[in-house]
Amino acid sequence: MRKIEAEINRRRGEADRSSEIPLTNFRGVEIRHFAAEIARLALIIAEFQCDVLHRRLQLALLEFLPLKNDNWITCGNALVVPRVSSENREFLPVGLVQGGTIIGDRNFALYDAPLWNMALIASRLHWVWIGTVCVRMRTDFSYSNTLGWNTFPVPTLTEQNKIDLTRCAEDILCCRTELYKPKLFKLW
Repeated sequence: MRKIEAEINRRRGEADRSSEIPLTNFRGVEIRHFAAEIARLALIIAEFQCDVLHRRLQLALLEFLPLKNDNWITCGNALVVPRVSSENREFLPVGLVQGGTIIGDRNFALYDAPLWNMALIASRLHWVWIGTVCVRMRTDFSYSNTLGWNTFPVPTLTEQNKIDLTRCAEDILCCRTELYKPKLFKLW
């Protein structure tokens, strides 16, 4: 991508122009902090090498230091919500995946989100909100992080509220494990 971008900039007479492709376009989840830091560093080094190759060393150095911390390689778990879900369900499907899981483009992910977020997403209130503000595909909900999650009205939560919601999310996970393990695929 950077090679094509550099060629376009060269043809426009803007060979020294910085990249419009941010590192935040590259996402991932790692289970160990060391692996997450290696992945972050690899992205930063790759960006620097592309700048040296397609621009000049002096311009690359200007933007290289200090190291930036604004990329999307995270260490920990992620909550996953499918983009499309049937309106016939009583709740919106949401799952918890471990670090190292590759999350496909048919899903939204909340990286390193507190577990209590899962309880909010799985709530009937959130289901009603999604049905009201999000687009539909046929009669199915088409989940949107910008319309559905980012606009979901949540009052200021106390620590006790968060503890209670976390317990609810844990109960959801336990219930799935105990009752629905053989039929888990039907949740999605």
